[in-house]
Amino acid sequence: MKTLNRKTKYEIIKNIISSANPGLIRDAASSCGIEEPSIKEIEERRKDLLEHLDEIQTYWNDNNVDMTDRQDMIVIQPTQYKQFENDNFVLYAPDSLDYITKDMAEVLNNKLEEYKEIFGIDSFRKVTINYFDDLEEFRKYIIELRNGNKDSIPDYCEATFDQGMINAYIEPNLEEGSPKFFQRKDNAPHELFHIMYKELVWQKNNLKRITWFDEGMAQYFSKSKIEGLSDDFTSWFNRVRHDTKIIPNMNELEHGDMFENDNYSGYNLSLLAIKYLNDTLGSDEFKKLIYDNDRVIRLGNSIIEEAFSFYEDIEYKKKIKQF
Repeated sequence: MKTLNRKTKYEIIKNIISSANPGLIRDAASSCGIEEPSIKEIEERRKDLLEHLDEIQTYWNDNNVDMTDRQDMIVIQPTQYKQFENDNFVLYAPDSLDYITKDMAEVLNNKLEEYKEIFGIDSFRKVTINYFDDLEEFRKYIIELRNGNKDSIPDYCEATFDQGMINAYIEPNLEEGSPKFFQRKDNAPHELFHIMYKELVWQKNNLKRITWFDEGMAQYFSKSKIEGLSDDFTSWFNRVRHDTKIIPNMNELEHGDMFENDNYSGYNLSLLAIKYLNDTLGSDEFKKLIYDNDRVIRLGNSIIEEAFSFYEDIEYKKKIKQF
C-alpha cells in the first residue's frame, strides 16, 4: 500500500469534500459527528466539513481508512474546475468542455423558468451539474453513486440524474453547431426535467415512474435542436416508422435492452408519444395528465399505434393538397 504523508492526506480529504460525490461527503460528515446531509444540503455543508478537516483526518487515521482508495474514488473534478455558480445551479467540468459550458447558465436559467411554469411552482432548489470529458470516468462515478452496481448502467447511457444531480459525459472536441453538439447541450435541461418531475410529481405523490412518459417529456420540453421536433418532422417520423419493426407496449419499457434495440428505439417512440399527446390534447390538458398516472398507463397501451395513424393521416392529407 502506498504511504501518504499528512499533507497529501489533507489535500485528498479536502478534494473529497470539495467534490460533488454525496456518498463521500456523507462519510466525511459522519466522521466528525456532523449530521448526515441531504442532497439539498450538501452545498451548504461543504463549508462546515472543510472547517473540520483535521478532525476528519484524525478519525480516518485512527480507523485505518485507506486514503489511496479514497483518492481513486474522487472522480469529480475538485472546486478549481467549477465553471459557474448562481442561485439555481453549480456546474463542475474540466476546461476542455468550456465550449459547451460557456453559456449554460443562461440556457439552464431559462429552462428552469419554463419548467417552474409547467409544474406550477415559484422556486426550486439549487442543482449540481457534473460534466465529464472521459466516458470511463463518467461511468465509474455513476457506478459509485449506485453502490457498485455495474449492471444498472445501459451501454447507451451517457447522462443521468442520480442523487438529484445532473451527470453527463460530453466529448471535448465536438464541432459546434453539429447535431451531436446540440444533443450534448440538451443534456442538462433534459436531466433537469427528470429531477423536477421526480421530486415534484412521482416521488412526492408516491407514484410509479412511467419510463416512456418521463423520457418523452424530458426530450420534448428540453428541446432545442431535437430532430423529431424540428421543421423536418416528416423525415424523422418516416424514419421512426420504418425502423420500428415491433410496436412495444410502452408501459412495459424499462431502461436497458428493452428500451433500445434493433426492433425499435424507446427514446424515439417516447418522444413521438409525447408530441402526439401535446398536439392532440393541448398544453393545458397535458399538464393535468402529468399528475394522472392511471390515465397515462391507459394511454400507453396503444399510444404508438394511435400516433402512427394520426401522423400518417396528416401526411396523406398534405399529399392530396399538392395535386
